[in-house]
Amino acid sequence: MFIVSLAVADITVAILVMPLNVAYTLMSQWKFGLPICKMWLTCDVLCCTASILHLSAIALDRYWAIHDPINYASKRTLKRVLIMIAAVWVVSMIISAPPLIGWNDWPEDFTEETPCMLTEERGYVIYRERLVLHTTDHHDGGLHQDLRSCQGSPEA
Repeated sequence: MFIVSLAVADITVAILVMPLNVAYTLMSQWKFGLPICKMWLTCDVLCCTASILHLSAIALDRYWAIHDPINYASKRTLKRVLIMIAAVWVVSMIISAPPLIGWNDWPEDFTEETPCMLTEERGYVIYRERLVLHTTDHHDGGLHQDLRSCQGSPEA
């Protein structure tokens, strides 16, 4: 299930994000208007974040399988996997949505000369990066703690 959802995120990037990126790069200006710019940027952040978080979820699932193989099979239910996948998409939406609801620095008058770029609003940039880093690092601490305890480190 994780792989299917990851594939959806990656295929969406390939279909919705990359072609517009190529066109924007080749034309050296954005000719598609503000609504398409917003859709493109939101899809980019949403799907790329979802892809990263899917990889983290897969890694976490594999870690659980190795760390506790006896109990893993009974704990890894379809419901738990679907909840993890839903969490990946919800967190990705929480990260990508704020510019659409006003947390942005997009100009009122959007012309072909206006660059189509993700907001550089400092608060949003910090919010986005902190949330992504916190989400991907959240389980990392436990992994490092377990590795130290396996090695007999005095820090454990």
